[in-house]
Amino acid sequence: NSNIFDRALMGRGVPTNYTERRNLWILDFVRDYYQPELNRWYCSGSSMGGCGTISFGFRRAELFAAVYAHVPIVSYTYLGRGSAWRLEPSCWTGPIPADLKTNEDVGLLTRMNGERFVRESQEDLPPVFLINGRQDASIPWQNNPPFYRALNDTRQGFAVYWDNGDHPGCGKDAPADVKAWAQRFRQFRRDESFPAFSNTSSNRNPGDGRPEDGDIVGWMNRGMDWSDVRDGPDRYMITVQASYPGIEYPVTTDATLRRLQQFRIRPGERLKVRVGDAPPSETEADGNGRLTIRGV
Repeated sequence: NSNIFDRALMGRGVPTNYTERRNLWILDFVRDYYQPELNRWYCSGSSMGGCGTISFGFRRAELFAAVYAHVPIVSYTYLGRGSAWRLEPSCWTGPIPADLKTNEDVGLLTRMNGERFVRESQEDLPPVFLINGRQDASIPWQNNPPFYRALNDTRQGFAVYWDNGDHPGCGKDAPADVKAWAQRFRQFRRDESFPAFSNTSSNRNPGDGRPEDGDIVGWMNRGMDWSDVRDGPDRYMITVQASYPGIEYPVTTDATLRRLQQFRIRPGERLKVRVGDAPPSETEADGNGRLTIRGV
């Protein structure tokens, strides 16, 4: 709040985006002073750091190759037990009014709604790896299933895992391949394309946010991987894999090509696609010039 220095004045203050402005200043300094490889910047964190990873990492898609968030708040809402109350001490004087705007002239609750941001985004968001616990008293579970489905429905790059853990215990007993996500996300580059998987048949059900609904332990896009990418001016080739201990085959998925480099697709363009040894078939790019190969 612009008047956070005086609690009595905060009711007339404006929620102000100090944190991201400071982060951008730090990144500008790092870029100018250390001259790092700009295609391999990543954002990651746990708990409060995971919250920032979702909010900052997604909104700065031009900066980050991929993001990893452990037990984050993905959306600040009053859904269920509510997470928007976290904003009250620093942004306002009590419950956040629906029409309360930030210094960026956007509603505070609108800005902090990760599900809405994903559904409205038209760009390639950084692929995200997420871990959450259903019994996390600090991070209400209710926001997570809608966020997962938003990533799936918009065909962004993502993999999620959840268990019945609390805030400090979530993910401690996760399979080794899931724990490896903490390093896996660093293999992405901003100058390399990748397939975003959706509607994968090995996915589990996160439910509707109620404690009794959905799989207690589950995942989406676990074990989905790829190799041998050939991103050329007139041809794109890739090998897709699905593998983790205990996986049951066959596995099907929809693969959407993201961050294309040389292989450019026009909105509505018709292309020939061949999967394995099957005869080629025709498919059509969407209105944003993205191609989804369904049922691989």
